[in-house]
Amino acid sequence: MNKNHIREMLPISDDEMIMSVIALEYDTQEPKMPKRKAAEDIVKFF
Repeated sequence: MNKNHIREMLPISDDEMIMSVIALEYDTQEPKMPKRKAAEDIVKFF
């Protein structure tokens, strides 16, 4: 991406200088949750 392309996409005037750009996006997949341990594996019943 160059400065002109960024200026076309965003409302940045010619008298403003682009110093840096940080691209943010959402992942296309949901994060996988780790499997839970069974209660018997972590708790001792008396």
